[in-house]
Amino acid sequence: MTRHVGSTERLKPSRTPKLLPAVGSVLIMAGFISQSSPQLLEHLMSAHDARMISDNAYLIIIAGFALTLIPIIIKIRQHQQASTVISEPISPQSSAVERKTSTHNLLEKNDLFDIDESLTPTLASDFKPETLDWTPLKRGGSNFKTHLLKVVDNNKVIVKPSVQLVLFCSLFMIFGAVFSILFIVNTGEWIPGLIGSFFFLIGAAMLYLIGNPRQFDKQLGYYWKGRIKQSSPQHIQRCKDHASLNDIVALQVIQEYVTGDKSAYHSYELNLVLSDGRRLCVMDHGNKQQLLNDAEALASFLDVPLLKA
Repeated sequence: MTRHVGSTERLKPSRTPKLLPAVGSVLIMAGFISQSSPQLLEHLMSAHDARMISDNAYLIIIAGFALTLIPIIIKIRQHQQASTVISEPISPQSSAVERKTSTHNLLEKNDLFDIDESLTPTLASDFKPETLDWTPLKRGGSNFKTHLLKVVDNNKVIVKPSVQLVLFCSLFMIFGAVFSILFIVNTGEWIPGLIGSFFFLIGAAMLYLIGNPRQFDKQLGYYWKGRIKQSSPQHIQRCKDHASLNDIVALQVIQEYVTGDKSAYHSYELNLVLSDGRRLCVMDHGNKQQLLNDAEALASFLDVPLLKA
């Protein structure tokens, strides 16, 4: 069984209905089409059924949105019920690292930040924390959880997109498809429908990019970000972001204050620190608790210190 890390207890297999967002999308599209192009529904079903959908279009649309949001609400409730303990940030110069060295211990103990000094790893002898760059690698960042860590087995950890991010990108595709269908059916012209197709393609491109695999594999001895044809060092080294696990000397968590025209929030960045001083960004999002929990689990998996600022 695959387990999500960052929780204080073993996680049961998710019972969240995976088809709810798909069903919700169908209902939303049916509601919009029934209001703008009822004749299209009459070609697909009886006139009585089409009229019933048209009369209850708004209720159908609301139900569709509700079904789409249910998985997000369930995930949020599960996250809030997790009894985790977050430690106070430490300075970059501090060499004290608060963590266990075993992923098993991390998942079994109720206190993720319980310190056993005899098990605390030390920094590489040639690495000096005070020389580490503490400016964000990626400016900006989202204000919600975009990625999370999953322990596949004792030798592999992956970073996957969150449900919220997948649904966010899917909305572009849904509304793009609905917009195109409505214009083409109502006007019979394809050019206006290309506007909706543009949004559909944006959503599809976003889904492709966020699904870019990020893996830590102890058997291969590498971390990489990207799609590879074959799991081998030769193919991994062709990825722009890759590193030997032996070259990872620490993990780094940076807090960034992001300001916009109408909002401001904190974003948190998890980076790999390599022996030559280079850094690679693993994830960057606004859910502090999830990112710190994932950072602790990854530090335990790699058996390297975690530095926070």
